[in-house]
Amino acid sequence: MRLVIRSVYNNNSVLVELGKGKQAIVSGKGIGYQKRPGDEILSSDADNLLYLEDDRIKKHFATLLKDVPIDIVVTSFTAIDMAKKTYHYSVLNYIYVTLTDHIFQMYKHLMNGKYQTSMVPDIHERYPTEYAIAKDVLKLINKNLNVHFPDAVLGPVKLTNEII
Repeated sequence: MRLVIRSVYNNNSVLVELGKGKQAIVSGKGIGYQKRPGDEILSSDADNLLYLEDDRIKKHFATLLKDVPIDIVVTSFTAIDMAKKTYHYSVLNYIYVTLTDHIFQMYKHLMNGKYQTSMVPDIHERYPTEYAIAKDVLKLINKNLNVHFPDAVLGPVKLTNEII
């Protein structure tokens, strides 16, 4: 696949043209190092290829990448794609920006020792699919970002009439 750089965000992420008006964010160690718009990169050098299909997402994404580390962006996109594929869950494209920002804010609070568990209501019975997605996403975040958000992020879970 021919990947032509349109914009370099940082040493590890670039915006590429895929042809026919399609664009994607490509991430990989050093993939943007000493690169300029118009340069070509090999798809085999990419760790992740995140397709951008919505013009509104494209506009907000450049701003987001300036502030949010690429590992958080990739984790967020991976989580959304997992929910769509594994659970056949339909989402608005804008979630790529909003969820990434939400995860980044939670991550910053955790790293600064300011993270506090919120008292969210128990949703596992009323929204079983969303709850299952949230559990999988939490595992993915903890693994990919090498952090440990407590399960309480998901709200209380009832097990044999006890709240944990």
